[in-house]
Amino acid sequence: MQRKADDQSAIHQHSGWLIPLGFAAAILALSGMFLLWYLRPAPGPRSVAPTEDEALVQLSVRGLRLAIPANYIETAAARGGGPRDVLALFALIPSMHGYSDRDARLFAGNPPDSPVIHLVLRDDPNSLDVAARLARVYLPDLANPHGDAGPFGLVQ
Repeated sequence: MQRKADDQSAIHQHSGWLIPLGFAAAILALSGMFLLWYLRPAPGPRSVAPTEDEALVQLSVRGLRLAIPANYIETAAARGGGPRDVLALFALIPSMHGYSDRDARLFAGNPPDSPVIHLVLRDDPNSLDVAARLARVYLPDLANPHGDAGPFGLVQ
């Protein structure tokens, strides 16, 4: 059986780099999608919605009962009161005033010279009392943890 001249025209040669180039493009595309997914803003209940209302909100953070004016509380969800694990507050310094419509432009941005401070009250996972914190955190770093006798019955 003989090959005809037309049969050879049906054979096409492709570059040897076409398949590796396709794999590299697929890897770059998948990596880009993963990076965009990983760096996306985290969804959550943090909806900063300041209010001018100065009514006291009764809430607690780790059993510490607080009554805070609503215009100091950043999130609308926290203004519902009750027990909280984390509480975000904001105020203007040096006067320590909460949000007001008159000062709304100061609360809108976050420039380096902003007079707005953000405070976060949260549950302490270590829950050490003062004596336990002193013994665990500071005493191991002291050369003489029990101190030396000083004047007037004091310890240095």
